[in-house]
Formats: sequence, structure tokens, C-alpha cells
Amino acid sequence: TLSYAEKNKHNEPLIRSIVEKAKLRKGLSHREAAILLDCDIPEINKEIFALAEQIKKDYPEGTRIYLSFMNDPYAPVEPGTRGTVDFVDDAGSVHMKWDNGRTLALIPGEDSFRKLTAQELAEENKHLSLDEQIDAAKSSALSNKTASENVKIKKQDIEK
Repeated sequence: TLSYAEKNKHNEPLIRSIVEKAKLRKGLSHREAAILLDCDIPEINKEIFALAEQIKKDYPEGTRIYLSFMNDPYAPVEPGTRGTVDFVDDAGSVHMKWDNGRTLALIPGEDSFRKLTAQELAEENKHLSLDEQIDAAKSSALSNKTASENVKIKKQDIEK
């Protein structure tokens, strides 16, 4: 994979086809990801970083995720597992803190996952202590990034 990436890091038609696939979030193979990471064509690198930035905006730290399927042949996280986004790296991988203690990253387009709904978040919060509920509300507000939720969180912090 690494030698293939090294040989193809200047193959503009191949790299552009991989970038287009990434834009559709259809999943990239390890080989394709390695080529993008090795690419040293400045204008294509700008596109790659813009894609990663969009994924970072879509899945900010603290976002709660439900995993439907992980495409990992060796040790996937079990379907139905929930977790919290830790961070998104520059390649667009969504690094997770899974509720089962695992930390395997998600690959948008390769793995099947979604954000928890407001109803699912409310159900989770019913079982939390007051401090945990405040932390969950802060994470939810930050991940949704709506002005009204951020105001509510700031108001709670002031009232403390």
C-alpha cells in the first residue's frame, strides 16, 4: 500500500478520481487513503483539506454517534454500539470513544453511522446524574452549534 501510494502520488487523474469518491463519502480503501496522504499536488491538497474540514464541522468533538456497521475485517466495533466523537483528523477519519471502551476511528463513506437523534439523546440523559446531564447538554449544544443552545449552556454556567 505504501509503495503503491509513493508510485502514484503524482498521478493526477487517479488522485482526482479518489477525491471525487471522497466527496461522495463512498468510502476509501487504505490504498486510496494512502495515495491522498502522499499527494504533493498543492491544488489537490487544498481540496483534500477542505473535505476533512467539512467532516470536522459535521462531527465536532462530543457528538454522539450510533454505529450501524463498521467495515473492518479484523476487529470491528459491534453494530449498535454508541460512542462520542473525540476528534476528526486531517484525513477525515472520525476518532471515537466508544461506550464499550474501544477507540477505533470511523471512516465516513466506508463505515455506516449516524448522529444520535434528539430523542435518543434525551433518553440517554434520563439515566445520567445531574453533572453528567450538564456535560451532555454542553456536548450536544456544541455539536449542534445552534445559537439558542449555546446561550442556554452559557446561562447554566453563569447560574452555577
